[in-house]
Amino acid sequence: MAQTAQFCTFYLDKLLFGVELKGVQEVIRSLDVTKVPLAPPVVSGLINLRGQIVTAVDLRRRLELEPRPAGMRAMNVVVRSPKPTAGPGITSELPVIRPESGPTTPCRGCYR
Repeated sequence: MAQTAQFCTFYLDKLLFGVELKGVQEVIRSLDVTKVPLAPPVVSGLINLRGQIVTAVDLRRRLELEPRPAGMRAMNVVVRSPKPTAGPGITSELPVIRPESGPTTPCRGCYR
């Protein structure tokens, strides 16, 4: 039997993204972000996630999209990695999906 992957999906503007579920720690509401002087523009700052300091990466800036419209609720997808990061600015969250068999396009180099 073939293994299937599950993805946590979300939209940024009208673009649909998916992060393999085994790489997602959690999805949380927007938290206070502490700015970091001299950080690259894609780094929004740091988030205190229950005592764990997490780097917040603005995926909209990284992908050169328009800023999030005023009043639109931001969400964070906390991605598991050796250095945890959270991607704020996700406009909506969709259910976990199991894609049909076929090719997927990985997003290489989204986090540098």
